[in-house]
Amino acid sequence: MVNGTLHKSGGEWLVVSVFAVTLPLGGATTQGHWSDAIAQLASLALILLVAIRLMRFNSPASGLGPLFLAAIIVAAPTVQLWPLPPWIWSSLSGREPIYQGFIQAGIDPPWLPLSLKPETTLRSCLSLAPPIAVFLSAALLGPGTRRSMAFFVLIAATLNVVLGVAQVAGGPQSPLRFFETTNLNAAVGFFANRNHYSALSYSAMALLGAWSIGLFRDRDEIRAGPLVLCLLLYATLIFGVVSAASRAGLLLMVSAGLGLGAMALHEFSRSDSHVTARAGEVSRLLGKLLVVAASTTVLTAAIWSDTLVQIVERIASYEPRVDIFRTTWKAASAYMPVGAGFGTFASIYQWFETPQQITPELINRAHNDWLELWLEGGVPSLAVVAVLSVSLLAASRRVWRDVGNGFGDFDQRLARASSIVVLLLAIHSLVDYPLRTTALACVFALACGNLVGRRNVAVVTEVGALDDRLVVRSA
Repeated sequence: MVNGTLHKSGGEWLVVSVFAVTLPLGGATTQGHWSDAIAQLASLALILLVAIRLMRFNSPASGLGPLFLAAIIVAAPTVQLWPLPPWIWSSLSGREPIYQGFIQAGIDPPWLPLSLKPETTLRSCLSLAPPIAVFLSAALLGPGTRRSMAFFVLIAATLNVVLGVAQVAGGPQSPLRFFETTNLNAAVGFFANRNHYSALSYSAMALLGAWSIGLFRDRDEIRAGPLVLCLLLYATLIFGVVSAASRAGLLLMVSAGLGLGAMALHEFSRSDSHVTARAGEVSRLLGKLLVVAASTTVLTAAIWSDTLVQIVERIASYEPRVDIFRTTWKAASAYMPVGAGFGTFASIYQWFETPQQITPELINRAHNDWLELWLEGGVPSLAVVAVLSVSLLAASRRVWRDVGNGFGDFDQRLARASSIVVLLLAIHSLVDYPLRTTALACVFALACGNLVGRRNVAVVTEVGALDDRLVVRSA
């Protein structure tokens, strides 16, 4: 793969094939769905591939950074399943009523894990398999793998929008809606939630910048074909976000555009005078085309899907997330410092609801991934987030400061675009739960792998055209 073009070895085909299974099947918002189970089984092949490649072609020390990050992420829910003696677990916040229940029943308190619902915590552990597999693949299998997976995100996002159009055209009872509990009057694509549908679109927009910006910088002549294709893809993704009528999606789509603008300024500020002059001419023309295309797309999508009406109605109505945040905060404080257990939110939340808050609808998510993480995982999970955040910030600073490491311009652009994806999904997680879906968790994991894996000395393998010998070369 050169300058963003695709050429896949046997290992890359396996990675992309599993990724291709995970994105369309990972749109459920609840754990234990059959589609998530398929993605989890498929991800085991990726983890095995990474292990084989790392042990066969690299020294294990070359992947210590990504392996350490993956290990602490998996450890957070896993340690909650370890049985503890009664004198330990009974002393933790929120466990005293359970201990007294055993005493009053005349039963010796048994050894119990930290999690109040071990079965749901086990499902949470299993749900980490796909994003961990994607993260390790992107971080350790070289730039070719990262490019291939990023390219497939564009394909999946485009198909997602096409499916969303068909769903809206088919009405609330369209058989193309794959989940029983969903937004019946909006486009949702492969997902159960329109916010997550829009999240895939704006994430793909950011990644598309690695290709579109390169069209102006890497070539002496701008070819009309790739330029038109990029414009069509941007228009499709914008149409998807607008038609979903997601408030967060619209704001983050604009943020993605600002991020792409920052990428373009960064690229052209370090170009030679010839490239800069040529880029200036093309950018002015492109700017006019983008304004026309984006305006037309937004207007068409808004009219076609009643987006403006829906957004105005939702802004004018009461926002229940405020009460959910307050109740979640109260519950999280009650289970400090170790949390109630991953996957326990829905049952724990009900204990802290006031009578005025009780509704026929089950509140199964906090609509804030970070608050929910605090409730379920306590201080240890927040410490893991802090370590991951520091690592990603350091990697982002490095790729935006142009620290050379032997990679091409395309890979640097892809890393910068990935930093935008990480930031957008992290912000979206303040008001929703995109990272609780397997598909978006894998997109987030891919972006993280693109960042921390740029300096990794991994290897890429190719199968010779005339025989089956493996030709190993540095990535």
